[in-house]
Amino acid sequence: MAVKTGMANSSVTAAFLSFTNPPAVVATPVITPGSGSFGSPLSVGNRCATPGAPIYYTPNGNPPLLSPFPNSITRIFTAPFSLTGTGPRTIRAIATAPGQINSAVAVANLTLVPARIGLSGDEPAETEADIRVYPNPSAGLFQVQVPAGES
Repeated sequence: MAVKTGMANSSVTAAFLSFTNPPAVVATPVITPGSGSFGSPLSVGNRCATPGAPIYYTPNGNPPLLSPFPNSITRIFTAPFSLTGTGPRTIRAIATAPGQINSAVAVANLTLVPARIGLSGDEPAETEADIRVYPNPSAGLFQVQVPAGES
């Protein structure tokens, strides 16, 4: 109500306010092993700190599409999956939970490189003893020497 000297009081107005807690935000998924270069094949995992929150991901760099689901580009994460071949790959993941705000989209930029194997197929191509760098230590120009016949 408003009051002013020499004037009639205004009518009474009431307002009812309701305060609620804002909805929680689902934790952003963690893609493992994370961004970097890795030998092929590579096992990729996902986890989320929000209990029971399903994780949706795309293995081709597209943003996860939640509606409609299922769809041709988004998958639900149930177990680690394998990436094969070589070259760059981008994994994106999002987590959801009923009554909560969807997580931020996690991104991992992976580069798959061929695994290096020796001639017999079961040992490394080189060992530390096979490669020589000199002068060692060096403050400038240095040379790398590998065994004859290898490059």
